Amino acid sequence: MNRNSNNQTDIGCVESVGGIRRLFAASTIAPDSWWMRCRLSPLRTQSGTVKSMLLYASLLVVITLPWMIWRQQTGDLGLYFTEAVPEGQLLYVLSKLAGMYALLFIALQIIVSLAGRLKPAFMRRLRLLHPLLGTFVVLLGLAHALLFFTAVSVRQGDPAWGLLFPGFRDYYHTHLTLGLFGLWILIAVMISGVVRCINRNSTARMLHRGYWVSITLVYIHALAIGTESQSRAGLAFYSTLGAVVLMMLVMWIVRRNRSVAVAS
Repeated sequence: MNRNSNNQTDIGCVESVGGIRRLFAASTIAPDSWWMRCRLSPLRTQSGTVKSMLLYASLLVVITLPWMIWRQQTGDLGLYFTEAVPEGQLLYVLSKLAGMYALLFIALQIIVSLAGRLKPAFMRRLRLLHPLLGTFVVLLGLAHALLFFTAVSVRQGDPAWGLLFPGFRDYYHTHLTLGLFGLWILIAVMISGVVRCINRNSTARMLHRGYWVSITLVYIHALAIGTESQSRAGLAFYSTLGAVVLMMLVMWIVRRNRSVAVAS
């Protein structure tokens, strides 16, 4: 404690010394409180990094699965550039690949949306991923339909306009029509999503929920007439996607019902 020229106590020095004493006392009472946090923060960061790496690695494996299944069924790609295969066959097998990836991104879109609802803290991170995945789904769906249309047109020598319109004359064309309806609804859902982001229109919000109708039709279409679903690997792939989506949907419904029960 210092004193000035009039032998009076310097109050500012007292407060400073007292503050240091209080700081010292607090640090002696809880010596682990500050440096333990400094020691644990790198561990938490490292743990988060490991989880992110595992997530990205799993996502990479999932994304490569359709390609692996397609390559197994397609065989030597060089054959499709020779006269050993019918005309348009390359376009046909490419349409299969686009369809498999369309279904995969549909599942990822649902998983991301439900994950954001189950853990709202992730919603901000997933906000940009949602429209990106939706764009991929629509583009892949269009690629699947156009490649198939072109393949059939090349093979028969005339534009296959009948594929662009509904037809229920047999099992194959009925399920082909279901896929066509699913694509039309997907395009409408994408447009409604853009409109909803622009002006928060309630009608657009309701139309955006038609996504569930679309994915149901597309899933039935893929399982019924998709040649890849006839193999064990393809069937296991589609079944796993459906099981994961269904599990997350059930989890979301259960949590929502609990929230409503607590609120009431």
